Amino acid sequence: MPEIAQDFQVEYDWKQYSNDIRTNMNTADITNFTNWRVIRYTMFSQLSKGWIIDHLSKVSGWESKWKDAVEESPVGNPMPCEEYPQSSYNLLFQAWTLSHFLAVTECVLEEIDTIYEFGGGYGCMCRLIHRLGFSGKYTNFDLPPLLELQEYYLSRTVEGRISYLSDTGEFTGQLVGEKGKSIFIACWSISEAPISLRDEILNAVCNNTDYIFISFQTQHRGFDNMAIFKEFVDRATNYEWVFRRVPQATTSTCDSYYLFGRPICLS
Repeated sequence: MPEIAQDFQVEYDWKQYSNDIRTNMNTADITNFTNWRVIRYTMFSQLSKGWIIDHLSKVSGWESKWKDAVEESPVGNPMPCEEYPQSSYNLLFQAWTLSHFLAVTECVLEEIDTIYEFGGGYGCMCRLIHRLGFSGKYTNFDLPPLLELQEYYLSRTVEGRISYLSDTGEFTGQLVGEKGKSIFIACWSISEAPISLRDEILNAVCNNTDYIFISFQTQHRGFDNMAIFKEFVDRATNYEWVFRRVPQATTSTCDSYYLFGRPICLS
């Protein structure tokens, strides 16, 4: 019974979030969407980003790729980062997160055929990945109002093969049927999903995608996410796994972690 109550609360959160985005899409100025309260509250960190620039400037390819990739677009009117005004707080944090995944897994974006992202916000990670050289197919799975916002943003910032799905069966069907080299991405998203949806997605991801890139809170609405993801790792035996604590995203109530997976044959 406690798990049912917890899942009901998560379902309620998702519906409320979806309604908030829909209300803003219908009534607010979409050219200023990065400053909507619901976007800033759920997708932006206002922590100092000086340490991120210091980290990124040491990443291989900073001058040739990353420096241009983290230049922000004016679409959505994002607030410039005080320490690095060419970019924004959210874009820099996404780049910092992505750089850890690429370094640990040795994944090469230019060699990837398909990327599946669960809960992609307004599309910031998708745009960044394309600017770093990805040219394959990119599938976003999200709530319908978020998909509309993503399409608004990405149609103005990216030239690519991007699709938008809200149907779980269609999304999992693509995951299971994937034949090329692929990545599954879920940054602080699937750890907040209802358990039934989470199980369905992770079952499809397990041993069907080549690389797995998840970030998560250890606790959410009473669920022990660390235990859930450790059980997932135990089932997904074709990967080499790395759990890495993210102190910069840790709060007073729970830790945050990265979970990176790569094909075990690369070890």
